[in-house]
Amino acid sequence: MPCALYKKPLMYSGVHAAAARDRTTEDRTTEDRTTEERAERTRDEHVHGAASGRPGPLGAFRGPSRASGTSGPLVRAAALLRALASPVRLAVVAELLLAPRCVHGLQEVLDDAGLGVSQPLLSQHLRVLREAGLVSATRRGTEVTYELSDAHVGRIVRDAVRHAGEATS
Repeated sequence: MPCALYKKPLMYSGVHAAAARDRTTEDRTTEDRTTEERAERTRDEHVHGAASGRPGPLGAFRGPSRASGTSGPLVRAAALLRALASPVRLAVVAELLLAPRCVHGLQEVLDDAGLGVSQPLLSQHLRVLREAGLVSATRRGTEVTYELSDAHVGRIVRDAVRHAGEATS
């Protein structure tokens, strides 16, 4: 359901709707223009902040336009959360927050936690985390060691798991 602030006010209904559509801009009354201007000002303040210069609820996240092809912070945050949207990947990130691990070390930890996954499936989860830039891999001979690219992501996961635990108790 769209935000009430973005709904255009319904000024005419019923029989008068056709007549209202036929009215030109010059025919609009002062009351019509004032109502439309007020609605537009309210929408702008909701997104950009009031005239006082304080950011609105979405003003701090306002990124480049869609036409530029680049992603803003909200899009990047959604991609980060999508990459973490699996109990296995959350457990991997939480474990990598403690220390770098190889695949079989992670597999043992996940087995102990009751999230037993096969090595190929774990490798696929690690690929998702690597592609999202959350995990980096270092090859030493035949063994690949994984570590968090940014400890901040590990703290986000740790806090999310703690919060989920509080919600159930």
